[in-house]
Amino acid sequence: MSIEAEEACRAIMRICADWEIVSRRIDQADMRNRVAISSSDSLTAEQSAQTLSYISRMVAECEYFTFGRIRDMASAHVETVDSPMLTKLYEKNKSTIDSTWPNALTFAKDSLGVDLRRLSEWSSFQHLITLRNASAHGRGEFTEKQLKNPQEVKKMLQGLSDFGYSFDGHRIVAYRGSVRDSSRDCRSFALAVDAATRNHPR
Repeated sequence: MSIEAEEACRAIMRICADWEIVSRRIDQADMRNRVAISSSDSLTAEQSAQTLSYISRMVAECEYFTFGRIRDMASAHVETVDSPMLTKLYEKNKSTIDSTWPNALTFAKDSLGVDLRRLSEWSSFQHLITLRNASAHGRGEFTEKQLKNPQEVKKMLQGLSDFGYSFDGHRIVAYRGSVRDSSRDCRSFALAVDAATRNHPR
């Protein structure tokens, strides 16, 4: 494991530990209100929003690590080739690495020959990106952009349902334990990216 991957995993674990404190408070409040607690219970709107905000923070740590790794590999590649034309092209387009996941992953595949979408961990992590975007841009509800394509919406809802999430209209309903599960998936993805790119010049 690289130092950068270890730092990302530690950051994710710290966020999860912070959540455990919040989760205990939620459970205590539910007990005072005589609400039944089980590991698969859906959460209220406020609790779901809190949950998604913690998931969003963990995804951001993965993003910071992954995009940074792609930048490092790209910079090393440009230095190795030592072509003024390539350097100019890279300087012109390197901002796309930090713009969106699709842009970053496409750049890694087309320019560096590293296809991170082929990682088995990508499928699970992709759902976490969906949750992060809904949290960051929709306050826990799907955004207009996410709901634009009916066929993609159907796949998105099915994928999140398979992971234990439910829906109240366009609002995402999280479940107890979702932060813990997301922490595991984020760390798995970060480690998979690290392993897939460790031997690439950077």
